Amino acid sequence: MKYVAESERLGLQPLSVDLHLEGYHASHSNPKTMKFLHREPAKTIEESRAHMIARHLPSAEQPHKELYAILLRGSEDESGKPKMVGSCGIPRIGADGKAVEVGYSVTPEYWGNGYAPEAVKLFCRYYWNERVGGASGEKRDMIIAYTDPENTASARVLEKSGFTKEELIEEAYEAPDTETKELRWWPAFKWHLERPKP
Repeated sequence: MKYVAESERLGLQPLSVDLHLEGYHASHSNPKTMKFLHREPAKTIEESRAHMIARHLPSAEQPHKELYAILLRGSEDESGKPKMVGSCGIPRIGADGKAVEVGYSVTPEYWGNGYAPEAVKLFCRYYWNERVGGASGEKRDMIIAYTDPENTASARVLEKSGFTKEELIEEAYEAPDTETKELRWWPAFKWHLERPKP
């Protein structure tokens, strides 16, 4: 199994429909995963496939997308395929173009094992030290992230990964209300991590 980056427990592999759809569906069909993403859980694996292609894979319109499957080393099945415990990477470029935004998700089945901060730190190190060029173009000197004020678990992930919390943005992004289904603006804390000094 080839990884673009690996730690003692985890490996990162470019997200692929062929290799990772089953693990992606396990995460995105779970209401706990989707709660702070403000989207309905996928009802079928085909719905997850469409969502993965539209939102998490690079395209001509959005070449900057750079997402990776988080794979559990040592969990390979008889075919050599490891368990996918989540995903991590770049879903978008910052509004000013000077930073990339990191996004991450771990399937609830694997919560509580420290996989999310380990994967985020692994990705950030890979982004700055080993990645050359890539779909999102030149490397930026800043990685940013956003967390819902109620999502304290996600905030802990960023704290453990070395990010610094900034201000609360009252209208950070627009997304449907899960109850009314109407679009509304949601608040979020902004976080940042600067490129380490050489």
